[in-house]
Amino acid sequence: MESFPYLTQREFATAAKHLCELLSHCSDLEHRLWLLGNRTTYISIRREAPIHQSTENSSAEEDELAMEGDQENDSECIVRKVSPTKLAIIEYHIVLSPVYCVPVLYFNMAIDSTPASLDDVYQYLVRQSDLSRDVSWEETLRAVGVHGAISQGEHPVLGTPFWFIHPCETAALVENWGTVETHSIPRLDIDDSHSKKGIISLQNYLQIWLGMIGSTVGLHLPVEDLTSKGYSS
Repeated sequence: MESFPYLTQREFATAAKHLCELLSHCSDLEHRLWLLGNRTTYISIRREAPIHQSTENSSAEEDELAMEGDQENDSECIVRKVSPTKLAIIEYHIVLSPVYCVPVLYFNMAIDSTPASLDDVYQYLVRQSDLSRDVSWEETLRAVGVHGAISQGEHPVLGTPFWFIHPCETAALVENWGTVETHSIPRLDIDDSHSKKGIISLQNYLQIWLGMIGSTVGLHLPVEDLTSKGYSS
């Protein structure tokens, strides 16, 4: 890479092809590489997810309280049946920012064909991603800038409204995660902190980026699918 952690258009195209190779082994993710002439413009990834709601239309917090109450005193609690009543369709687009020179994740979500609001995004994408983490993605995303890291804006290729995760911190995140793969002679350095980082190349750049950025809004590479095909996560 010419200027790690930043990408040129040609480097992004190469990284996109490697990510699409991984995505071809992910059974739950539909994907497509979009070109304009000979130039890679973006990768689209589509997935479906059931929305679980209480039959009594209670909030997620109320359902959690009901579950806790059931454990404490079964005889005095109302058991709410939770079932998938709606279907969410989420479409993610990975686009190279011409300003920040890093990938940007654009996405839209529709719940039973109705466009999702920002509250829906946090409730059904961000909070679901929080379930397996000790630190809240929602708190992290909302703390970025004045309005939070998730905003709505015009898709740079399609020209239609999309949600997107602002790329202002992306370069720092990638640089903190690892160091670029080089073929130069290693130097003896008292500060060997760089040696403790992972190695990033065009082959795994978007895979690593997706793990950091995509995971905040429910976009993951299925480890089981990739492992079964001989890929490491």
